[in-house]
Amino acid sequence: MIKISFILFIAIFAINILYAQQQNVAMLNAKMSEQELINKPFTNFYLLKDGIKLTNEVFKGKIVYINFWFAACSPCMREMEQLNELYNTFKEDSNFVFISITYDAQEKIELVKSKFEIKYAIYSIPIFESFRLNKTHSYPANIILDKNGIIRFYETGSRANDFLINRHFKNKVYPKIKKLLTNI
Repeated sequence: MIKISFILFIAIFAINILYAQQQNVAMLNAKMSEQELINKPFTNFYLLKDGIKLTNEVFKGKIVYINFWFAACSPCMREMEQLNELYNTFKEDSNFVFISITYDAQEKIELVKSKFEIKYAIYSIPIFESFRLNKTHSYPANIILDKNGIIRFYETGSRANDFLINRHFKNKVYPKIKKLLTNI
């Protein structure tokens, strides 16, 4: 009887592992383009840091800027100075929220925060959760949500140098945020 129970346990365990792997493969295959995501609601999320819970519902009525990155991504690191400036520009506006998300471990996050003198909160989530939320699976990814949680801007990748990154943020990202903020 013990052998049968053990064999049954192993069989159920193996089926659960195979199912979980199929779900992960399906999620990876669900990659979408930036344009497919524009004007669609952002995926439901739940972030927790220092006992503070963030969800889509918390940000209803606010303009939300979301940045996905990881430390080994050199284009992600090239954007950090501009992200700092963006955060500092809009942080006093109560209708604006800045969210930084990575799948890096806390030690790497602390190194990046120190190197770039980052003052905003960075949320670390599992890589598959990052892929679920960042549906392009490309990094860096910058997303702007309107007051109803609808994606109004979704862009991945980076510019070749600091000058082009700065110009892009000033000419494309800032105006988009300002326009959305005036419509609240």
